[in-house]
Amino acid sequence: MKPLTHKQFDRLARELFGAVLGDYGFTCEASSRCTFVRQIDADVYHIIMPDPGTRCAWYDVHVFPTSPRLQNDFDTRFPDDLGNTLDVWGKLGETGIGMNTQGFNCKYESNMRARFSQTVAKLLTTYAVPFLDQIQSYNEVLPHLRGPMAKMNKGK
Repeated sequence: MKPLTHKQFDRLARELFGAVLGDYGFTCEASSRCTFVRQIDADVYHIIMPDPGTRCAWYDVHVFPTSPRLQNDFDTRFPDDLGNTLDVWGKLGETGIGMNTQGFNCKYESNMRARFSQTVAKLLTTYAVPFLDQIQSYNEVLPHLRGPMAKMNKGK
């Protein structure tokens, strides 16, 4: 059994996450990797992005709202290279969305499939989607901004 490559991770993440997130209006069609996007309106996008570690042995999941109004280069960076507007507070874990950076095993395809079905799928529907569901307008995005994104957009 060979460890997953980044390309294999992206393919598998598209399959697994897509099976769950598609029911909530998310798609990764615009992504060259596996960034899932749901557009709310012209000013609000919801992002769920599985992100593998450097050796593809584990991954974490970034969950955040964003807007073209937050970054001048939004269109050129969308969707794969946008910064997490919640900074380190935008990670999915067993206690919700926050700083609780949690790595999920993906060294081998079997590990990733098992961990996804046992844990990650439920976390997406219990925490990630409901968190993003509450953010429906640009003004509702602003109070959630953290880190550099909050400093850059203070007073907008």
